[in-house]
Amino acid sequence: MGVDKALIRIDGEALAVRVARTLVAAGATHVHAVGGDRWGLEAVGLRWLADRWPGAGPLGGTLTALGATGADLVVVAACDLVVLQPTVVRELVDSLVHTPTATAATAVVNGRRAHHLVVWRRTARTALEEAWQHGARSMRDGLAAVEVATLPVAATDLADADDPVALAQYHGGEPMTEE
Repeated sequence: MGVDKALIRIDGEALAVRVARTLVAAGATHVHAVGGDRWGLEAVGLRWLADRWPGAGPLGGTLTALGATGADLVVVAACDLVVLQPTVVRELVDSLVHTPTATAATAVVNGRRAHHLVVWRRTARTALEEAWQHGARSMRDGLAAVEVATLPVAATDLADADDPVALAQYHGGEPMTEE
């Protein structure tokens, strides 16, 4: 898009802040933005965490998050989930908690795993690091390395803004700019 998507504003609020606010409403006690524009993210009130593998894909950010916490469960959410609701996050956490053999949980939208919202058990880190050593970089690759619980979710509950056209629909059709 030409700008840091995490800092694009909808209704005066940065996308990453919208997602962070949703995670807190779902029960998260510590929310960090992994990688990206440190100064911009801190300026909008987010805690920033340096990505150990910047530019190497989402699995690196996930490993960074799993290595930076002692929490048993870690929610990794893309910053562009424009309509994410706390209930979806809580239901996803519950699906992992109620599937003791799984080390990750993800939503399924229209029969496909939604890789932009995943709840991980901290214990998944070992398998993810091994997958990383063998070249895995995508969330799809990471999820292939562990047992996954799934939760069917409507596409409208996990809408993301991957391009200016998709993003504009959440802002009255106007092009979005970084402020």
